[in-house]
Amino acid sequence: MQKKIAVIHTSLAVREIIDRQIRMEIPDADIHNIIDERFLQDVIDHNGIYDSIINRMRLYVQAAEQMKADVVLNACSSVGEAFDEAIKSAGIPALKIDEPMAEAAAYNGSRIAVYGTVATTLAPSCRLIAHCAEKMGKEVSVTPYLIEGAFQVLSEEKNPEKHNEMVLNCINETHGGHDVIVLAQASMSILIPKLSGVGKPVLYSLESGIARLKKILYG
Repeated sequence: MQKKIAVIHTSLAVREIIDRQIRMEIPDADIHNIIDERFLQDVIDHNGIYDSIINRMRLYVQAAEQMKADVVLNACSSVGEAFDEAIKSAGIPALKIDEPMAEAAAYNGSRIAVYGTVATTLAPSCRLIAHCAEKMGKEVSVTPYLIEGAFQVLSEEKNPEKHNEMVLNCINETHGGHDVIVLAQASMSILIPKLSGVGKPVLYSLESGIARLKKILYG
C-alpha cells in the first residue's frame, strides 16, 4: 500500500537529494514537500528558534495531518527543536532526519567532531548528540566546527566546488583528535566519498534518517 510522506524543508536544494533517497528506499512513496525557504534565514537572523518559528512549524505539522500523511519528516536541523515542540500534539508519527545520525554518533564515539556551514544548524546538532548520549548514560565530548563563509559561497556565489573544498580542508585540518566525524547538513553528504581515508566513522543524516523513516512506516 502506498505511503504518504510529508517532508518539511527549508531549502529547495536539499529537496531533490532527500526525494531521491526516499524513492530509493520506498519506491512507491507519495511524497508531499512543504517548503518554507524563509524559515532558515529567519532562524539565522534571530540567532535561533523563537515563538514565531515554533508556531509556523505547528502549522506545517498540522498541514501534514490534514493531508493524512502516514508520517511527517523534518529535514532541517536548524528548526529541529521547533519541530520537537510542534509534534507534541501531533496525531501522526514524526521523525527528525538527523536523529538516527545523532544516536549513532553518541553510541560509537566519545570525542565527536561536528561540522557545519550554518551556526544555527551546528548548535542544535551538537545538543541533539549530547542528549542522545545522556539517554544512553554516556559521557561524550562534542566539538563544533563552523566552516565560516562556506554557506554564502554555496547559496550566494553558487560555487559548490569552492564550498566543498572549504569543508574538506577544515575536516582534514581538525579531525585528528576525534573518533567520530559528523556532517551536520544533508547537503554535505556529497563529500562522503572524499572522506574514505580519514580512518574513522563519518556520519551524516541522509541514509540513516530515511532508513529509520522506512522502519516507522513498515516496521
